Amino acid sequence: MKLDDQNYCIRQSRARDYDRYIATLAAPSALRGYLSVLLAFNDEIARVRDTVSEPALGDIRLTWWREAVNEAALGTPKEHPIARALATTVQTRDVDPHYLHTMIDARARDLDDAPFNSLEELQTYADATSGNLSLAMLDVLGVKQDAAQSAVRQSGTAWALIGLLRALPHHRRAGREFIARDIEASTIARRAEDLIIAARGLSRQVPRQANAALLSNRIADIYLARLTVADHDVEKTDFEVSQMKKAGTVLWHKVLGRY
Repeated sequence: MKLDDQNYCIRQSRARDYDRYIATLAAPSALRGYLSVLLAFNDEIARVRDTVSEPALGDIRLTWWREAVNEAALGTPKEHPIARALATTVQTRDVDPHYLHTMIDARARDLDDAPFNSLEELQTYADATSGNLSLAMLDVLGVKQDAAQSAVRQSGTAWALIGLLRALPHHRRAGREFIARDIEASTIARRAEDLIIAARGLSRQVPRQANAALLSNRIADIYLARLTVADHDVEKTDFEVSQMKKAGTVLWHKVLGRY
């Protein structure tokens, strides 16, 4: 991986996905850059809707990334810093391209203005996006155990559900109902909590080297606690948490070995 490409991805992941970026610091230093590449890739496809003027252009952009993943798997990347870094990551760390393709396919749903109409539909989307990102991160970490895969998938899905709740006020101000109003925030939050509890129930079977893909759970705890204080009113919940608090929480639990 070219150092410039790696640094590009690190800067982007730190600026745009700080919570999961800080969790990557639990990984050995040699693997942190690869994890940041996956976070930067996820950010690129997650922002497609916000960077195009119409759905057809979004489809074109997602197709470009599908081709980029295929070419990354072949070791012939497109001329883009994240695409080049992604090729090195896939080749060097044996990342399953299926996870990346599933993430891209799920992002096509972002181009549809229709809201999610059930918790199950919402969870399927969260699993396809963030759950598969977490599985790709686990590949980078070299962990293959079934228990670890289950734990990171559940944690990643929970993280996305919480992220959707945090984004609700923004979406509504933009005139978009991303989630049907009859799906209560408390119901979504409880599902996220249940997924994190299930992931932690596997902790005795999960090696510590997987923790870099799991420690964002500790920041999720903070968001869930604040939702509870606000009686799950997303408009009144204070989701602003200092970077120092996030970093301290993650690094302390890295020392404890508890996600």
